[in-house]
Amino acid sequence: MADNNLNPVSSASQESQIKRWFLRHPGKEITSLDALRLFGSMEFPKRVSTLVAQGLPISRDKTIQTPSNKRVKAYYITRENAERYMAANDIAL
Repeated sequence: MADNNLNPVSSASQESQIKRWFLRHPGKEITSLDALRLFGSMEFPKRVSTLVAQGLPISRDKTIQTPSNKRVKAYYITRENAERYMAANDIAL
């Protein structure tokens, strides 16, 4: 799937913000709508796929129901996986 963002700096910046969010909020779920509000990311699933390909252990196996009864995919990283990733990559937040 091609990246439709004509600004590669923006894509990298969003990925960096999203990565930092996951590592600072282990166990907390985020949806594409949340990502749009937080990061201005219209292509959140693509950003997540890129981060997973880079080794960030983001779980994508959960679906939640919104207050309007819609089912949406939720993404999260477990505390254990976040700690393991940060230790292996010498990241301190």
